[in-house]
This record gives sequence, structure tokens and C-alpha cells, in this order.
Amino acid sequence: MKANSILLLISTTIYASIDGDNAILQKDNHHRGIVFSQNYSQENSPPEVKILMPEDNKVYTWNTQVRYVINVSDATDGDSKYGEIDGNKVLLEIEYLPAGKEGATAEQIKKAQATPEPKGLALLKQSTCLGCHADKTRVAGPSFQEIAGKYEQNAAVISSLAAHIVKGSSGIWGSMEMPAHPDLTEDEATQIADYILKQGANKYRWIYPGLEGAFRIINKPEKNPEGIYILTARYTTKSNVPGMQSIILKIK
Repeated sequence: MKANSILLLISTTIYASIDGDNAILQKDNHHRGIVFSQNYSQENSPPEVKILMPEDNKVYTWNTQVRYVINVSDATDGDSKYGEIDGNKVLLEIEYLPAGKEGATAEQIKKAQATPEPKGLALLKQSTCLGCHADKTRVAGPSFQEIAGKYEQNAAVISSLAAHIVKGSSGIWGSMEMPAHPDLTEDEATQIADYILKQGANKYRWIYPGLEGAFRIINKPEKNPEGIYILTARYTTKSNVPGMQSIILKIK
């Protein structure tokens, strides 16, 4: 039996509007309570991205290996714990920062959460590039770090690399051949090349695709006895809705 827009005042901070049988739960940021809305589309709701390991604010020592596990749940795409999420589309971004003043960490987290995923990175996740290339370590092909070390960051180089991505190449890194990617446009390949050069050149930022894995904290810097690692896990749904979570690790 359908109700006709009944408004229930549960407390001074919790509201619910029930309009029909298919009401959906969502937050009301204005009242900081709970709202049921029939018009809210599950396809447009962000996926829940959760870093299960390591724990937020956990303290680690320099040159320590850290294992990470990410869980993703989405009303449409499914849940990673049931094998319904493509792990290649899940990415862990890691950034090292020297320990700042009191309150700086919260601002750094806000900045990380407010930073959208670079277009070049989003395109990389949708392509097959990460099957042969990694950020700072060599897999089948050269790492982003190796590529950034070989080429300058300028428009001519980026355009040349973009052409190699689209058309393929051979003989540049020994006998290895890179297959063509005709499904990418010139503009998309340009954004990928630009991202690879910038990411590879940043020695204090790393990316790791997949729902789980491990990384090693850097050796203790001479001038910074303490620091933090910001870990940001991201996933974008098949309907192109992003979700993310950021945590910090304290390094001493």
C-alpha cells in the first residue's frame, strides 16, 4: 500500500520523507539527519571505497613494508569481496610529505580529497597500459620513472610519445615492441603521455593499481626526522561516478 508523502519528524536532527514503496536512504547535509528520497538514483550515488589495511593514523618506521587492502562496494557494479569489481580499475595513490605544523595534516587530507583524478590517469586505468607498465618499477615495459628519466617534459616530446602510444613503437627500449592503441584518440594519448612524465618524475608520489598489494616506506630523510604518508584509494563506477577515501600514516 503506497503512502502519500508522509513527513516524519523523528527528532530535532533526523527527518524522513516516505513517498511510495521504493524510497532510498540518503543524507540531508542541511539537517545532518536522514532522508528517504524516491527520486535519488543509485546509479549516480558514489561507490563506497574503504581502505581496510593499513589503519588510519597508524605509526610506522622508515624503510618498512606496508601491506594494503581496499574494498569497493557499489549498488550497481557490485562488491569487491564477491569478486564483482575489476581490481585493475581500483587505484591506490600514495604521497609522502614531511611532518608539518599542528593542523597541517587535516588540511593535507582535505587537499587530497579535493583533488580530482587526473584525466591521464583515468584514461590509463581504462586502457591496457598498466598491464605492461608500472609507476616506479619495471614490469614488461619501462616504468614511468624510467620514461621520465629518458625524456624532457615539453610539448614536442609529449606529442611524440602520444604518437607512439596510438601507433605503437619498437626499438626504443631494446627489442621490446609496444602494441598500437588505435582505440585512443590523439588527445587522450597526449593526456596519458603528459601524466606519465609528471608522475614518473615525482619521487615522492606513487600509484599502485589493484585491490591489494604492498609498498615500502622510503629511507629516513636527513632533514626530516618525521613525516606522513597520505593514502588515497579511488574507484570510478561503470556509469562514471567516482568514489574515494584518504587516510594518513605517521612515519617516525
